[in-house]
Amino acid sequence: MERGQIIALATEVIPPENTPEKTRDDALIAKPRWKYVGPADSIRFEWQIGKWGWAGFAGETERKYITRSQPASMELKEFTTSLPAISLSPLSPGDYACEIWFKDKFSDLRVIVENCVRIVEEAPPAEYTLEVTIEPPGAGYVTISPRKATYSAGEVVTLTAYPYSGYEFDYWGGWPAYPGIGSTSPSIEIAMDADWWVVAVFREAAPVTTVTVRLKNPPSGANRWGLTVYDWSGVKSLGTTVYAVDGEASFDIPSDWALPLRFWISVIYYPDGSVTLLHQAQSLTPDWPNYIEEFIPDYGSYFYNVATRKFEKF
Repeated sequence: MERGQIIALATEVIPPENTPEKTRDDALIAKPRWKYVGPADSIRFEWQIGKWGWAGFAGETERKYITRSQPASMELKEFTTSLPAISLSPLSPGDYACEIWFKDKFSDLRVIVENCVRIVEEAPPAEYTLEVTIEPPGAGYVTISPRKATYSAGEVVTLTAYPYSGYEFDYWGGWPAYPGIGSTSPSIEIAMDADWWVVAVFREAAPVTTVTVRLKNPPSGANRWGLTVYDWSGVKSLGTTVYAVDGEASFDIPSDWALPLRFWISVIYYPDGSVTLLHQAQSLTPDWPNYIEEFIPDYGSYFYNVATRKFEKF
């Protein structure tokens, strides 16, 4: 009566010429198949990985053992099992064979599978570089977070562009095309999956010739305020306009006006046609009431702080 016979062996891929590639960080599992007919029995497997050559098989890894219960079979049937994994860490790069022993009370069979695994050198982690330039030179600068000489694949880098005086950020350029190229947002995130050359493009900013003023710390009960601005000579003026207490005064300053600017400001309570003056200040002449040595220094946006009687940039 036929007791046991291995008819095929797979390590992970059949046929063996489709050799699986692994690194020394991996492990390999053998999956033998055999046919059996007869009573219940106990089958022992042994297996090892090594080199196969003219002198036979030379094992290079730890030999693994396992025992399986073989069920009784009145006719020839095929069976399969998985053998314990063998670590590939002791092996150097190259092609290896697998040796498997099949043993029961009556059989002692040996199978060699050539080219059952190929050990390959593990590729070093990909690293990429990031180069950032400014166009035109001297128009601004870019912060890079994190800033490194090289970046791991997939690492995310945040770029933020800041203009110098007289310029404003325009768009992101560079090569090759990366996610975010062409964006007009001054801050972008780039995933490092290639070597990127990034260009932060700036343009000359249109000259600011406006003055904007808001109230800060208005007196209790105030619901209106007015502002008149004058050039430094105190002769040229832009007329008083009345605003809600939380409103904004904005003036286009003529190009021939000398800076800094003088002013006259009033904060009032105006409920029903009658006017209650709650605060007043002016910088036209010391001969007039409510004079203060305070001026609007340049174009831009300011708070007038009623409590301190000063202009504050915002």
